[in-house]
Amino acid sequence: MVSLSVRYRFTPQWHARVTWNRVLADYHRDTDVILIGAGCTF
Repeated sequence: MVSLSVRYRFTPQWHARVTWNRVLADYHRDTDVILIGAGCTF
């Protein structure tokens, strides 16, 4: 599995993150998963 994640901080407390995951295999249909989220730090 290969993953790449990017996080952006809007304010000192709020941030957003996008993560891309790819499953590498010998099968001709590899799988991509994209996760999008937001969070608050307190």
